[in-house]
Amino acid sequence: MAFGDPKLPRSTLRGENLYVEGEQEPYFRDPEHTIWLRVHALTIHRGYEHEDPYHRTGERTLTEFLCGTAILEEPDQFAVAGRETDPKTPIEFQLRPVSDAETKFHWRATIGFQPYDWEHDLDEKFWISGYCTRQYLDDLLTAVRRGNVDHIRVGIETTMWTRDKPSMVDLPRTWHVAPSTKGQSTRPDMEQGSLSSLTWEERFGVHPAKETENEPSTTKPQLVEFPVRVYSILSVLVLIGAALLILAFLRW
Repeated sequence: MAFGDPKLPRSTLRGENLYVEGEQEPYFRDPEHTIWLRVHALTIHRGYEHEDPYHRTGERTLTEFLCGTAILEEPDQFAVAGRETDPKTPIEFQLRPVSDAETKFHWRATIGFQPYDWEHDLDEKFWISGYCTRQYLDDLLTAVRRGNVDHIRVGIETTMWTRDKPSMVDLPRTWHVAPSTKGQSTRPDMEQGSLSSLTWEERFGVHPAKETENEPSTTKPQLVEFPVRVYSILSVLVLIGAALLILAFLRW
């Protein structure tokens, strides 16, 4: 962000409801609702970082984490309270390891929003950083490395805000990150979450390549077989043609 970037409207917390300047209807939380994500385009990031990345202390150790692009399963959506948000805004998902001793971070998640940054050429996006112990992350990374995992499915309960009441049927609900209640700012506060489910499928065997609109089909041409009767008629026509040619030659 840079000086002069647009600021979000002010927000006020009254009891359990959040009121955003310029909007009449309040926002509330529903921490028991599970938001389902389907994470694809999986990649494994590896590198050397400080043992304590926050204070940049200790020896540098090998770090691995999983990254991908998440899509919310219908009918849920993400948005920023107090501003118009494109429903197609991408969601970046990361799953990082945390030590066994840091129990308060086990299966926890942080949700945030990155506004458009023209200085660094960064597009708008939501992001989710999840944490689990090395044991569980290694199981997933091993499966991804085998090349048999197309996507993972994640269930998460969050402190995000909504104005949509729960219903018996799956009506659309929009989940928001909201402006800070401590003053006006250019980006919303981060929200917290808990990962309740992490599953994936491993597919084995030959996977046929998928054709795209820009790639020509590689399907081999098929041999067309005619009925026997057609071949007989063609043979007779050939004989008649040959006889006519012979007669024409004799008359010449």
